[in-house]
Amino acid sequence: MEQTPQITVIIADDHDIYRDGLFMLLTKDPLIMVLGDASNGKQLIRLFKEYQPDIVLTDLRMPELDGVSAIREMVQLKPGAKIIALSTFDSDTMVTDALEAGAMGYIVKNAERGEITEAIRMVYAGNPYYCKTTSNRLVRLIAKSDFNPYNIS
Repeated sequence: MEQTPQITVIIADDHDIYRDGLFMLLTKDPLIMVLGDASNGKQLIRLFKEYQPDIVLTDLRMPELDGVSAIREMVQLKPGAKIIALSTFDSDTMVTDALEAGAMGYIVKNAERGEITEAIRMVYAGNPYYCKTTSNRLVRLIAKSDFNPYNIS
């Protein structure tokens, strides 16, 4: 029987309690292996270069290098990097900045526990993932814009 490989993850958040909570949640899942954690954007970039994880979970507001800048840098280092943005905030600007920088997912920190592991699996498989709150915001943004899905070339 072939064993399913573990999904390797790096966590970045400047709040110790949230980072530790994510670590505990993710290490309970046998399909996920947390390679390391960072408390600021510069540490995140160093760990990203060192470990080349399958998935990065990163806060957007961190010291030394903010999450959006870190996302841009990781995507430059490894085009197609699979990054999920985590934030307390889901303002239009925060969401669009993270997605434009290259994040494949966006989760607000008050999302349900299961959404985090679901997001990891979805993004690992190459699909975008947006928590329920963010999905609703994106629908409203598209409705307010000139976006027309029939005009995509």
